[in-house]
Amino acid sequence: MTPWATFCLFRCKASEFNLVHQVGETVNVDYFSVDGVSDHELHLDEVVKQREELQHLDVNLKARLIARSEVTGIHERFDSQIKEHITSNVKLQCLCVNEQLHEREKTIMDLQRTLDDKDKELHAIRLDHESAWAKEDLIREQQKKGTCNFSVYLFSSKFKTSMFV
Repeated sequence: MTPWATFCLFRCKASEFNLVHQVGETVNVDYFSVDGVSDHELHLDEVVKQREELQHLDVNLKARLIARSEVTGIHERFDSQIKEHITSNVKLQCLCVNEQLHEREKTIMDLQRTLDDKDKELHAIRLDHESAWAKEDLIREQQKKGTCNFSVYLFSSKFKTSMFV
């Protein structure tokens, strides 16, 4: 067996190790050195790289968290604006419908007034016709009796001509 295989105790002193051989000889060896770079230095470089990677990952995660919170804020503001637009749109539609209803009510009232005026005119014409028919009936009766009066005849003929003018 080689002396390297029989090492049993290690003591650390800076970057060098004192090896105690089983037989009792002390050998001074830089145990971790490989091509002038110790394992500690290699391990330290790996730890530094891992630390840098973790810091980079931490920065990325923080950036994502900030971006996510900003996106959430934008999304909430957008939702709020959409709700405001919908509310405004509904109010505007209600106003338009109210204006249309008002215009229709005004038109209906105008038509009702016109209808009332036409009803009054029709009623007046009916009354005039009834009056004229009654006078004509009276004249016919008087003519049948032979007591027709010339003035009544003239009055009724004036009435008939004014009726159709």
